[in-house]
Amino acid sequence: MEQVVLDTLNLMPFGALTTVCEDGTPYALPMHFAADDRNLYWFSMPDSVHSQNIARNPAISFAVWMPDRIPNLRGVSINTVARKIDNEYEMGRGRTVFTMKFPEIPDAFADYSMYTAPIGEVNYDKSGNTWYLNARDRQF
Repeated sequence: MEQVVLDTLNLMPFGALTTVCEDGTPYALPMHFAADDRNLYWFSMPDSVHSQNIARNPAISFAVWMPDRIPNLRGVSINTVARKIDNEYEMGRGRTVFTMKFPEIPDAFADYSMYTAPIGEVNYDKSGNTWYLNARDRQF
C-alpha cells in the first residue's frame, strides 16, 4: 500500500460513504472512520439507511480528501464491499484501530454496530493527485 494513501486516510477524521438504495439511487453521507493497512472501520446504527443498503447490497464507495493541506488536491477514492462485523475478534481489531485515531469512542456509539470494508489495491492507471483503490471483487 502506498504510504500517501495511508497518510491521507489517517489524517482525515471524516470520509464520505456512498451506498446504493433499493431503487438504485446513490446515498452518500459523511462519517467518522478509521483505517489500518487493510480495512476501513466505522460505527453505524443497524437500522440506518446506509446500513440497510449495505445489508441488501454490500457495494460501496468511500472518499476522503485533503483540499487545504497541500497545493494539489490529495484524495483517496475506494470502491469496495462492506459488511457488519459479527465476531468479537474483528470487533476488537476494529475498536483498536478506531481508538488509535479517536482516543475515546463516544458513549453514543455503544448501541451502534461496527462495519468494515477492505481497502483494496491501488489502481495506478487512474491515480494521480487522487489515489483510486478497488476491492469490489473481495469476499469476506
